[in-house]
Amino acid sequence: MDKGIKIELKNISKNYGKTKVLNDVNLTINPNEFFAFLGPSGSGKTTTLRILAGLEDVEDGQILFDSKDITHSSPGSRDVAMVFQSYALYPHMSVFENIAFPLKMDGIKKNKINELVTHASLRVKIEHLLKRKPGQLSGGQQQRVALARAIVRKPKLFLLDEPLSNLDAKLRLETRVELKNLHKNLNVTTVYVTHDQEEAMTLANRIGIFLKGKLMQVGTPKEIFDNPLSLDVAGFIGNPPMNLLEAEIKSKNLIIEGNLIANFKSKYENRKNVIVGIRPNDISISNNGIKAKIYLVEQLGDSSILNLLLKEKIIKCKVNENTNLQEGEEIEISFNSEKIYLFDKNTGLKI
Repeated sequence: MDKGIKIELKNISKNYGKTKVLNDVNLTINPNEFFAFLGPSGSGKTTTLRILAGLEDVEDGQILFDSKDITHSSPGSRDVAMVFQSYALYPHMSVFENIAFPLKMDGIKKNKINELVTHASLRVKIEHLLKRKPGQLSGGQQQRVALARAIVRKPKLFLLDEPLSNLDAKLRLETRVELKNLHKNLNVTTVYVTHDQEEAMTLANRIGIFLKGKLMQVGTPKEIFDNPLSLDVAGFIGNPPMNLLEAEIKSKNLIIEGNLIANFKSKYENRKNVIVGIRPNDISISNNGIKAKIYLVEQLGDSSILNLLLKEKIIKCKVNENTNLQEGEEIEISFNSEKIYLFDKNTGLKI
């Protein structure tokens, strides 16, 4: 298959009436990259995907495919295939006919259609289902039919809108692995929309975090996890998410809820309006630390999440074993001083 395309979004804005749903989005997606749009519902990620497909127009900005301006091109001229959350299969057609449909629309000859449909169905392991109707298939099988229909035309750009959200947890994990393999074999640029950060982190080469119509941060999964550039991203990425606590710096010492954090020296002499970020994994139970009270214990089998009351604030601490600690018990905790993030409370940006 041909090499995938390079995509550039330049200053893209989109309104629905008076509501701004996308605000000045700038992004470059590399050829053959698996790129995920990650964000909660209503953050603008699906709107951006639909703009790439040509299903939505834009108020401002420019869309380039391989440096060619396609901002106002029709969906059919973009060489894009899309898989929707609902699969959008034709119930009266067989699996074979569903996969063949885009080829028929393109006027491909019958013997070539047979060859291409067989090849696409083998790729997603549904060659034994070609005579069935969608109503006779499980959710996972229907999803594979939608994938086969998308790849049969050998598009340059593959767009996936929450394609696994209708599957049960086990099937989602299995299909995730297959999607990653499919992308490797197809040699095509892929853009994947999801609200599930684990899905984005495991599948994508890079991720764009969408929040409130803005593209907040772009990077590899590791870059975004290790170096969130704003409070919004810090509070969104990670499961459980990062603890965010009000603090201040006095004489280069970090004070959280009246407690001095040991082994941490700031480059700032004095600073108020600081928010400290610390991941649950980077808080540990210690013999000589900050006093906290256990509010709730969440047992996860191989680990536990402790919800702790630090003064009036609840924070989460993840311990890598099942614990016998009881709710209401008082313990002492310490923070890994090398894993403390500092943000400006007023701007929300990393200090």
